[in-house]
Amino acid sequence: DQGTWEIGGGPGSAHSGEKTAATVFGDNYHEDVDSRLVSPPFELPAADQLPRLRFWHRYSFSNLDTARVQIKTGDGEWQNLPTTFVGTSSNAWSRPAIDLTPFAGSTAQLALHFTSLQDGNNADVDKGWYVDDLAIVTGAPTFAVPESWEEGLGDWHVDQGTWEIGGGPGSAHSGE
Repeated sequence: DQGTWEIGGGPGSAHSGEKTAATVFGDNYHEDVDSRLVSPPFELPAADQLPRLRFWHRYSFSNLDTARVQIKTGDGEWQNLPTTFVGTSSNAWSRPAIDLTPFAGSTAQLALHFTSLQDGNNADVDKGWYVDDLAIVTGAPTFAVPESWEEGLGDWHVDQGTWEIGGGPGSAHSGE
């Protein structure tokens, strides 16, 4: 809807593979935008399967520009899911988890909804919302004891995106 989204990017611009969805590649996102990237309809798993949306994203916005995930069930209206991404972040890839249990068992569509104001404050290149590897996951989240991060993020998730997993030799207490 309203066309600011692109799919592409090339090596290094996606979380995995070579392509990602983004508000723009290689430049600034546009001002005065209200745009959705909309999924096809699909069946959400039953509530006892604990469905949740997981995806990788990175973002950096000006002032009060926002990114939200929305859901629409049946012929209903778009509803904002609880997490809103606002303002600047580290622009590092992070992985939120959004509970979809209230919509379980229904036919739904998801949307990546991006809005920007006309404020003249998005002059830095590489600002925008980049989203990759969307998945509906099910089952109870697990907690590794002890959590060493050697296997990545696991079922942990990031709110407002400044956490990263990684480092390499010498940067961790044990392991890499």
